[in-house]
Amino acid sequence: MGWYFSGHTGELDVASPQTSESTGSTESQGRKYFQCFWCRSGRTPNDSSEADASCISVADFVIDALHGVSQVCFFTNSVAGVVFLVAVLFGTPRQAVILGLLGVLVATATSWCFSLDSAARKDGTLGYNAMLVGCAFAFAVPYWWSVLATLALASLSTFVAAGLLKIVSPQLTLAFNFSALSTLAVIHLIDHGTATPAAITWNNILPQLSTMDCVTAILNGVSQIFFVTSPISGCLILFGIGFAGPFMTFSTLLGSTVATLGAARCGADISRFQQGIWGYNAALTALWISFHFRSLGYVAVFFLVCFGAAAATAVFAGMDAVVAMTHGFAPTCFTLPFNAVGLSLVAIQRFIQGIHSLTKAKSSECTEQC
Repeated sequence: MGWYFSGHTGELDVASPQTSESTGSTESQGRKYFQCFWCRSGRTPNDSSEADASCISVADFVIDALHGVSQVCFFTNSVAGVVFLVAVLFGTPRQAVILGLLGVLVATATSWCFSLDSAARKDGTLGYNAMLVGCAFAFAVPYWWSVLATLALASLSTFVAAGLLKIVSPQLTLAFNFSALSTLAVIHLIDHGTATPAAITWNNILPQLSTMDCVTAILNGVSQIFFVTSPISGCLILFGIGFAGPFMTFSTLLGSTVATLGAARCGADISRFQQGIWGYNAALTALWISFHFRSLGYVAVFFLVCFGAAAATAVFAGMDAVVAMTHGFAPTCFTLPFNAVGLSLVAIQRFIQGIHSLTKAKSSECTEQC
């Protein structure tokens, strides 16, 4: 099995091992190359009748997992996946990188073993929700529960994501929210948790903040995309997003800025403000808009990013109030505000496209009749 970099994709590819006819010895070939087989039909790696599709190399598995990490930010790039993992490593809670990596590895293995959509596995679509599950459980689930919950819910999120691919487009982070919030509700019933987020006061806190406080909160808003807190993590995540394009990096930073300053102006709890809690839904929304609507041009997307970030912040404020009424069922609404705004924009887009298509069809009919 040879290693090489593909000039077209820039990704690390793995060449298929030669057959025993061309090498004369399958066993010696196995000593020469690293190969990990996941057997889905009861065959062993030594069974010569096993199809190529029934095995996966270590390199392919790792790259698929890294794609799952990068897909948290809606694009596929294994190098960016490494950068994001380093970013999570610098953030707090420290166990987020361990549980996040565990989640994406379990999801990748699950999608392989159960023969789920191979294209979705390879581009990370079936893995990124599990990455978010692990990172979220690092702060939301206590003690040893977090490891068990990550193992179980990473697998569950893979099946949920695979199912949603057939009925919802785009699925955004719906699989993550379903898995995480349902689990936290069960844990609350068992442990009788009482954590409740602080409510917004509507008193402007900007005069209490320095410029550095605001910059730190904005970068923490970016880092909270992976549910960790660290301005260094925020900078690294922005750098990683740069592999998709500088405009995507700018949009993410702009989204977090709009949300953070808006929350400060409306009197957000200063502790949660500094942790970036108010910024991550807007940052995610802005990043997704920069991908989904980029065909509209930079100027249109710029204004749409500002609108989307403001809308996500408003929805977060509303959902945060609802979360406070649950008395501990969830520590936060996670990325539901982003999903609400994103799916609403998609619905509006499709409605406009439908009206345009209908108008165009009627115009063509009138032209033919005339």
